[in-house]
This record gives sequence, C-alpha cells and structure tokens, in this order.
Amino acid sequence: MGKTNKLWHEENKMPKNPTIQQRVEWHLAHAQVCECRPIPKSVLKFIDTHKQTPGA
Repeated sequence: MGKTNKLWHEENKMPKNPTIQQRVEWHLAHAQVCECRPIPKSVLKFIDTHKQTPGA
C-alpha cells in the first residue's frame, strides 16, 4: 500500500450502491492521484472483458 491522498478521497466519495461503470470510473481516477490501494481485481476484470477493439 502506498501514500493516501486524503484531500482527493474527501472530495471524491464513491457513490452509494455504484454501478459497475461508476466503480470503473472512480477507480481509474483514483489510481491517477492516490497510491493507497490497487484497483480491485473485479474492476480490472470488467475493464479487460469490456475493452473495445480499435476500429471495431
């Protein structure tokens, strides 16, 4: 685990009962500014499963 960006966490709460898309967006933004924890495996799996092929 790394350093926590407390201010970012205070200003960017995860919504209650988030959709998977909200979770993905929150965790991707979080990963850019905070090192407190990695993106959960379930979110990474969703991202990997739903990648769009360029030009498709």
